[in-house]
Amino acid sequence: MSLDPNALNSRRAVLAAALGGGVAVIAQALGRPLPAKAEGQGIVVGGEYTNATSKTYIANNTNSDFVLAAQSTMGGTALHGRSDQIGIQGQSDGVGFPGLNGYAARGYGVAGVGHTGVYGRSLDDGPGVHADSVDGVALRVDGRIELSRSFYSAVAVGAKTVTGSTNGMKVTAATLVIAALETNQASLYLKNFVKDIPGNKIKFNISGNLLSGKYARVNWFLIS
Repeated sequence: MSLDPNALNSRRAVLAAALGGGVAVIAQALGRPLPAKAEGQGIVVGGEYTNATSKTYIANNTNSDFVLAAQSTMGGTALHGRSDQIGIQGQSDGVGFPGLNGYAARGYGVAGVGHTGVYGRSLDDGPGVHADSVDGVALRVDGRIELSRSFYSAVAVGAKTVTGSTNGMKVTAATLVIAALETNQASLYLKNFVKDIPGNKIKFNISGNLLSGKYARVNWFLIS
């Protein structure tokens, strides 16, 4: 029985069209982003993606479990962030909850290494850095300490009083003033001081008279 060449050509055309359509579907699927994973579905990890142009967003709106947990048990780093600006940023919208929380059983909860190791800033009247210890030292400083509330006020020759300005820092009844007289004259003493609360100043009273050719100044700082 002879075959109709026109029929063969028609079948080839149908097969070619079907194959072309299948390739187009595969190409479209590869070009589309993968759908979101549902609960229980696996997520493929590993590899490096160096050309990401959008963020990866994972949300848990069901319970209080971790959204993302990372663990390293062989001496590595569980989570590493690197940037030319902010490496890792934490934010909390809850009252009294930290934006970034660190815990260590026998080490540092949070360790900072850099030009400024750890920086804390308050946006209202709260503390920039709060130190608390259950049964130990809340704050330990190894090295020099510099306080923005430290001042010195020179004593003039023969002056009985010296008034120190706080440069606008608020002085209250609870403000603690610690002062010491620095001088090369033995018969000169710091008698007492009085806080000028409305003027945010401290008035120091001197016992004795500073002689010509000698020097004296009151070194002082504030603790609120």
